[in-house]
Amino acid sequence: MDSNNYRYNVEEILDKRIIDGSIEYFIKWEGYSFNESTWEILDDGFNKNMLETFERNRFETIVKDFINTNQFDNDDVETIVVIKMIIATISKLNLIKSIIIKKLNSNTNIFNNDPFRKLLDCVETQSKRLNVC
Repeated sequence: MDSNNYRYNVEEILDKRIIDGSIEYFIKWEGYSFNESTWEILDDGFNKNMLETFERNRFETIVKDFINTNQFDNDDVETIVVIKMIIATISKLNLIKSIIIKKLNSNTNIFNNDPFRKLLDCVETQSKRLNVC
């Protein structure tokens, strides 16, 4: 994690999972073996560039695996367009989710109400259906 806020430095983000609605990342710590990697919930102090790079690479891997598994022709433009649209939708869901969570956790009364919680539940449900967030 960011050396300014944390005791250890992150070498690499290896994986991602959702446990009880919380997103956890599998972290390889700098100077430690792979066996000492841990699942962590990241906070606002985390290196956003590292996280964005991990997410982008993860989506690219998912898309490549999907194309390879289904043996699509590289010239199948329609399939590639659909996949890119799915990736864009997932990215937007993640952004919306993070904004809603920040607002719900803030002291701003307007966001601390039932409609926003329902919206967050909806976004989380859609994210889980896509099985990538």
